[in-house]
Parts: sequence; structure tokens; C-alpha cells
Amino acid sequence: SKIPSGVHGDGQALGQYRAKYATIVGQVARTHCPPMYKDWAEVPVLMKDELWKDVLEEIDLPLILKKECTLRKFNTFGNKKYELRKVYDMYPTDAERKRNGPKKVKKEEWEAFVDMCSTEEDKIKRCNGKLARENMKNPHTTGRMGAAPVIEQLKKDSPTGEVSRTQGYVATHTRRDGSFINTETRQSLEEINRLVSVEPDIVERDLDNDPVAMVIGHDGRGRVRGLGGGVTKTVYHASAPYKEIAQREKRARESSESGYEAVMARLDEANKARKILEDEVADLKRQSSGLGNASQVEPCSSSTAAISNTAVKKESCTSSTAESSLPLA
Repeated sequence: SKIPSGVHGDGQALGQYRAKYATIVGQVARTHCPPMYKDWAEVPVLMKDELWKDVLEEIDLPLILKKECTLRKFNTFGNKKYELRKVYDMYPTDAERKRNGPKKVKKEEWEAFVDMCSTEEDKIKRCNGKLARENMKNPHTTGRMGAAPVIEQLKKDSPTGEVSRTQGYVATHTRRDGSFINTETRQSLEEINRLVSVEPDIVERDLDNDPVAMVIGHDGRGRVRGLGGGVTKTVYHASAPYKEIAQREKRARESSESGYEAVMARLDEANKARKILEDEVADLKRQSSGLGNASQVEPCSSSTAAISNTAVKKESCTSSTAESSLPLA
């Protein structure tokens, strides 16, 4: 049977099978996606659709997760190329590289990958990517699971069931023990927390004016900090009406459940009161029955006493008569 997967309000996978979902998507991308494409955009659409179908054979996913699934495959695709480049860098010439390709990669695909990596365009791209990683100031702390489970837990712990982008950003950039990855992250989060303490309602501002935007900067194209991979401004704003509907339904359900619990509590109290009343009525019946039996016994005793007195009188009269009939001496 297929593995089920829950869905986050912004179209991200959730639930106990999220890690399995990430593993399966990664395996599909590594196994069926050739490494010789420069980037994910060059992978043919038909191949991407086939990869999506391969994932659906293992996991029961709604269409809304296709974007996130595609993003995960893109990340896996990049990670796979990163590992292959390590093998590429072990040898000084293309001839040696092509002779010593990884066993798990097809020969023709490996040779095409070597040719691609040897171009000046790819070398410049690698150099820029290395500089970008070195200049990264605020890495997240969520690991391979991503931000969605962290934000979902925050929503469960929230009295209103809602979490701002600022709360999500702080939570996903802080370690479990409350420490920070580096000095830059600590300084940024301390400034964000200071702004919130001065003006708590500031977290309700739009994405371009909330504390994260004020301290870290505006979000770039195709991403929103603090909301996890695959969530863009378009997705965030498009899902807002549906999230509001979901919140209203949740509040209505909670109100209905609390009303049901109150009715059941009143019924339980009524049942207890009825039981107490029934017990009191039963006691009164037993007492009444006892009094009736006692009143029936007393008349019988009186009758018996009267009969006894009559018999005594008769005996007395008989004795007197007998004495009077005796001859006088």
C-alpha cells in the first residue's frame, strides 16, 4: 500500500511519514535523473513528469505537493552532482576522470558529466556557489526535515493556532537548546526579538515590512524566509484565503466540540441527580412497607389478649358457680 502524507497549509508535506517521503523523493531523483544537465531547469519536462509518477507509485500525494516534490528533487539533483564532482576533482585530466567513473553511474552519463564540468561556464558557476556558501550568515537549524514540521508544532502550541512568519523564522534558526549557529545569527535574532518586545503587533505586518524583512532584508525571488522550501510569495498569498477558511472551520469545530462536552456534562449531572432521587424513593418505599407490616401485627396481638381475658372471666364464673352449689355444712 502507498504511504500517506499530510499537507501543510502552504503545500508542504507533514506527518509521521515526512522523513520517508523525503527519502523516496531523493532516491527517485538520484536513480532516474541523469547528472549531465547543468541545472534542474534544463531537465526535460517529460522527464520531470515521469519522476513525479515514480514518486506517486510509492506515496499517496495530492497535486498541491508537486511543487515541493519538484523542489526536493532539484535539491537532491544538486547534492548528487556535488558528490560526483568530488570524484571529478580527484583526477587532473578528463581522460583519467572518464576512466575512473563511479560504478553507480552509467558510463555515457559520466562522460557527459565530465565534459560539462570541464567547461569555463561550469567552473565559474562552481566558484560563485562556493563564495555564496561561505558568505551565508543565517543558516537554518531544521536539517533534512525542513521548516514545515517546526512551524506545525508551533501552531499546535499556539492558543490561536496561528503563527507569524517572524515566529517561524526565529524557531527555524535557533537550536533546540536555545543556542545559535554563529554570531551573525545571534545578533539578527536578538534584534528581531527586541523589535517584537517593543511593538508586539509588528509581526502582523506584511512580508516586506515585518521584523524579518527589517533585520534580514527583503526576500529574493522564489523564496520566503522562515516558511520552508517551496513557499513563495505567490503561494503564501494565494493560500491565505484558504487558510482563513480552515481557521474558521477549526474554530467552529472546537466550539461545537466544547458545546457537545458541555451538553454531555449536563446530562451526566442529570443522570446522577436522577439516580440519587431514585435511591431516595426506594428508601421511602422500604420504610413505608415496614410501617404497614407493624400496623398489621398489633391488632392481632390485641385480639389475642381480649380472647385470653374472656377465657379467664369464664373460668372465674365457673369456679364461683361450683362453689355455690356445694351443701352447707
